[in-house]
Amino acid sequence: LLVMATGTGKTRTTMGLIDLFIRANQARRVLFLADRDALVDQALTEGFKEHLPNEPRDRIFTYNIDRTKRLFVATLHTMGRCYQQFSPSFFDLIIFDEAHRSIFNRLGEVMNYFDARMIGLTATPARFVDRDTFRVFDCNDGKPTFLYDFDDAVREKMLVNFSLYKARTGFQRTGIRGVDLTEEARNTLT
Repeated sequence: LLVMATGTGKTRTTMGLIDLFIRANQARRVLFLADRDALVDQALTEGFKEHLPNEPRDRIFTYNIDRTKRLFVATLHTMGRCYQQFSPSFFDLIIFDEAHRSIFNRLGEVMNYFDARMIGLTATPARFVDRDTFRVFDCNDGKPTFLYDFDDAVREKMLVNFSLYKARTGFQRTGIRGVDLTEEARNTLT
């Protein structure tokens, strides 16, 4: 379980890990799973294409699975529908992006089905009775395998600290008066 503050390079770190696994002959096929299309596309283009350009890669769709590649990306929803089209040993390494929200409920079947090394990525691990990211990745002491938190990132100048600015809108200052509204706005509110 890798817990890294947003913006500190989870994607780049993951690509380095994948490269290491491939070069050490510890992974022939890798699967990167995310809960949203945007994250899957980012892994395929900004991740695999940019950092592992010589490795054959593809996106898995339920209707189109090219098993000749080495690097695969898919949404969890897609894999939830087609994971049984693969043998349990097909992937050697599986990465779960946004693991704090993506690996529970029905999608846990995907984790239990495959016999692969599994890495969870998140900036905000969950620790609830029914959704415990630490337990899923065998971090039973409540500590992730690797942690790079916001304070460390700010101290090392990877991120910039923030300060809150409290602003009040005109509505908050003066409230709503029917006489000041347009007829369309009055009709919408009634």
